Amino acid sequence: SPAVGGHLPLAKRPRQQKTSHRAPPMATDACNYQIQTVTFLGSQRRMLMQSVNGPCPLLAACNVLLLRNQLRLPQGISSISFEELLQHLTNYLLDSNDRASANANVQEAVESCIEVLPKLNEGLDVNTRFSGCKEFEYTRELSIFDLLDISLVHGWTSSPEDGDVHQILKAHSYNTLTEFLLESEGKEGSQENARQIRNFLDRTSSQLTFDGLIGLHSALKDSELAVLYRNLHFSTIFKQGDNLYVLCTDIGFIGTGFVWEQLDTVDGDTVYLGADFGQPAQRPPLAAGPAGG
Repeated sequence: SPAVGGHLPLAKRPRQQKTSHRAPPMATDACNYQIQTVTFLGSQRRMLMQSVNGPCPLLAACNVLLLRNQLRLPQGISSISFEELLQHLTNYLLDSNDRASANANVQEAVESCIEVLPKLNEGLDVNTRFSGCKEFEYTRELSIFDLLDISLVHGWTSSPEDGDVHQILKAHSYNTLTEFLLESEGKEGSQENARQIRNFLDRTSSQLTFDGLIGLHSALKDSELAVLYRNLHFSTIFKQGDNLYVLCTDIGFIGTGFVWEQLDTVDGDTVYLGADFGQPAQRPPLAAGPAGG
């Protein structure tokens, strides 16, 4: 299956069709998401905060666009509903497509993406591959990131240090590895491979390996904003120099001065930082979870 890391060319879309396009109706009740103003690389930007069970994929993608200053929200508002946010994202998707070169196939892909945008409020079916930080099993939903020109990355990869099963791991996604593991455990002569695979899955249950952390540094360009997938959660990630940072979007961070979480270990030893990537005087909220909240 093709990896999500590649970007699709965008199609030229007639302007008259754009104005009649509405975001698909929601399958869930409307929710409001708080907006916080932060300083990002010397400029004022707005970011969306995540409440309990919030729409992780939607917020992660929108925060990338907001920090890039490509997506703009109305001035004077302190919160926005999911439906309003979805409409802004739909308009941005159509505007970006409108400015691109003609490609009839991708025009169909844009229409398909608009249909599945409401799923960004519920989560997406993501199947990572252990061969690289930009390797995922392709789905129609994940093409949204391509059309928004946002890299989707993960840090759950295998390395030669995983021994004899390294080549096996590289050839699989999580879903196909699970099937392979079940078959191997019941097959004579394959039990040792099965044991090593299960050991790998147990050791890397955080879905971030040392090799994956190194791979993230290589996969992302300097000053690149992207979306990190880890443990069913989508976060906004930023690379600056030799450092990786994850945006703190948990609602408990509002007013604390903490904006970023440094991603430099695989064991969950978290350091929270301010907008300037220094340490504010306050302590982070106790309710804050890893990888962005």
